[in-house]
Parts: sequence; C-alpha cells; structure tokens
Amino acid sequence: MALPFVSLFVMPAAVFGVLAYPFGLDWPAWALMGLASDAVLKVAHWVATIDHSTVMVAAFGPAVLSCFALSLLWLTLWTTAWRWLAVLPLTLGVATAGKPEKPEILIERDGSGLAVRGADGRLAVAGKPSRFVLQQWLAADGDSRSPDDPGLRAGVACDTLACITRTADGRSVSYTRDRLAIIEDCQRADLVVTAMPWSGACKAKLIDRVALSRDGATSLYRTGGGWSSHVSEQQGSERPWDRRRAPRPSAAATAPTGSSAPAGGQPSAQPDIEAETERLQ
Repeated sequence: MALPFVSLFVMPAAVFGVLAYPFGLDWPAWALMGLASDAVLKVAHWVATIDHSTVMVAAFGPAVLSCFALSLLWLTLWTTAWRWLAVLPLTLGVATAGKPEKPEILIERDGSGLAVRGADGRLAVAGKPSRFVLQQWLAADGDSRSPDDPGLRAGVACDTLACITRTADGRSVSYTRDRLAIIEDCQRADLVVTAMPWSGACKAKLIDRVALSRDGATSLYRTGGGWSSHVSEQQGSERPWDRRRAPRPSAAATAPTGSSAPAGGQPSAQPDIEAETERLQ
C-alpha cells in the first residue's frame, strides 16, 4: 500500500529536486516529497494498529532450511509434472519449523548474563547481558518482548551475591558474582555459571570464565541425564582469519650442530667449519 507513494511521488520528486536545486526551483519537489512521505507514514501506522500485524517466528534450524532449499530447487529445475513433488520437502520443512528445538539455557560469551527457559516456555534473564545479545536471543526464540521488558526478570531471585532460577523441569540454575556464593551454590544447584575463573571442586555442572574464554557463547539443551552444550568456538576448527603464527625457533634450536662450547658454558667463537659446511650442503 505504501509502495505506490514511494515509486510515483517520493523518488521522482527526489530526482527532480536534486536537478532543480542549482536553479533555486527545488521547493515544489520537497513539498511533494513531504506530502507523499506523510502518506507512507500514515499507512505504516495504520497497519501497525492491526491485530497480529507483526508475527515473531522462531529461528529455523539447518534441517528446515535444507528442506526449503530442496523444495525450491526441485520446483524450478523440473519442467514436467514432477515439479509438484516439491510440496513434500516443503511440507516437511513447515512441520519441522513449527516445532523448533529451542535451547534451555543461553550464556553470553563473557559471562555477563544468561537466559533460562522457565515453566511457561519463555526465557527469564539473570545477570546483565548486553542489550544487543538479549535482543538477538528473544528474536531467535520468537519472543516479541523488548530487552527492557520487566517480565524478563520474572521467576529469578537475586541478591548481591547471586541469582537463582529454575528450568521447566525443576533443575536449579545459579548465576554467581562472588566466590563464597560459588562454594555454596556448588553444593545445592544443578548448574553454576560465573564470569570468574574457578579451579575448586564443584558438585554441580560449572561454567566459569575459563570455559567461556575457550568455548565462547554457550547454549545448553535438555537431555535425560543433564544438558548437551553447543558452543560458538568449536575446538579444533581453524579459520583463515584467526590462525596463529607458528612460534619462531629459538636461538638454541637454530645453532649449528657442530658448534662447541668451552667448559664455562659459553659458546666458542670459532665454529666447527666442517660441520657448518656439511649443514649448509
């Protein structure tokens, strides 16, 4: 509904205004552009007031995208009636997208905060994750709440030392900001997350600063015996832009094999000529 105003009035007026500007005849173009822009904004505001005008959809997984891609390729490559079989992978993709596998716990890469899926199926936030990260978590989860929504803190009990919340199946998750709280929560929580390094014993599953520095942002999925983790920094994966240079060999490693040192331990000033010549050859 807004596109005709943009195509027929706003854009042509912009071109005419730029061309007429050096001659001082550009004011009618800007006036027309202003009227058309007002019409675009009124249409946008009217559509925004319609119920369900914006629908949040949870992020698709690789399997769903593969089904959609296969359906599109099958539909466009075939020219016979076989092309209508593309409805099969399309239906499978839509059915799979309707029940996406959502993580139970999301942990920011620097440990500044986490989100836990509660009994109502929605995320509750502990700590202070960045606004951008929290916005991405909510969008990927199909949640229309804003990062400033106070409902994101519902079900999370916090004090000056730690925050405690529970997952949908009743397991307790602790986000700690103090070492004494880590000792206490390791005895009673199922999962302890902290932005501090911790080398002590812990009966609960512990994700500390060392683990986050190694693995990056971490998401946990529910399993029968605990959680399975998906990390952003896969161990053993090499990317061309983050390869580390091989360490330079030390002077001792590059020293000639035939060089000799006096009894005092200092290398001799006269190298073994035969050994050096042999090494160079």
